[in-house]
Amino acid sequence: AWVQHVLARLRDGGTAVLLMPPAAASRRSGRRVRAGLLRRGALQAVIALPAGADPPYGIPLHLWVLRRPEPGVRPAADVLLADTTGLPGPTTAAPEAAPTGGRERLDWPAVRAAVLDAWRERADVEGVSRVVPVVELLDDDVDLAPARHLPRPAPGGGASGLGEIREKLAETLRLTAELVPPAAVPAGSAHPPLTTV
Repeated sequence: AWVQHVLARLRDGGTAVLLMPPAAASRRSGRRVRAGLLRRGALQAVIALPAGADPPYGIPLHLWVLRRPEPGVRPAADVLLADTTGLPGPTTAAPEAAPTGGRERLDWPAVRAAVLDAWRERADVEGVSRVVPVVELLDDDVDLAPARHLPRPAPGGGASGLGEIREKLAETLRLTAELVPPAAVPAGSAHPPLTTV
């Protein structure tokens, strides 16, 4: 495995970043290798890049950040998983200036900012990154695909869009109250008829 070869070439405490196919994060044949990386504390992060980052352009490749464990140092208890595949693309003013394909289609500053923020903060960011305990990853599959471990963002913008939805609902209820005529009460009866079943 390339990952093991790279780790063997690093000196203690050395870091390497590998561009990997996404199947390497979840393929059954690599379970033992992935589990070993996690147990040793060699795997620091798995970052899913948007499709088009590098050939083959239709596949969202992964970056694996590896660090060769130093003797006598306790292995890391968690791994950073980040998914930049859902980041919006670049915005262009004129359609003729729109990128045609490949790397030009990606908003590299947004990808870079998301990855560096996740790496520096090592904190959970909704829809982008999550720091996952190694114990949680060491199951039967040892699946390291970031998308499988991140909660999906809520449709409609998540918590930030909730206030706007509430305002729209309040306005709709107000309009409904104005448009619906008041209920007519029959003139002769003080009590509504009762029926028992």
